[in-house]
Amino acid sequence: MEMVKVKTPRLKVKGRILKEWKEGRGFSKGEVMEAGISISEARRMKLRIDKRRRSKHQENIEILKKLVSNKLEAGVA
Repeated sequence: MEMVKVKTPRLKVKGRILKEWKEGRGFSKGEVMEAGISISEARRMKLRIDKRRRSKHQENIEILKKLVSNKLEAGVA
């Protein structure tokens, strides 16, 4: 079983010519819901959720989906 390391979500930096990524404070509610997790489940899994964010980044959604699939395979969820 391959372990997925939970890292902080990535965000795009606004106002720059070159698009850069920085570490975020937490996953947005939209990313969590699109990954098929409820907010309460995400909190039980000790995931950080940023209430202020509204954006959805596909990279963050993929991280969440991998994390959920690994939890289900391990029988922890």
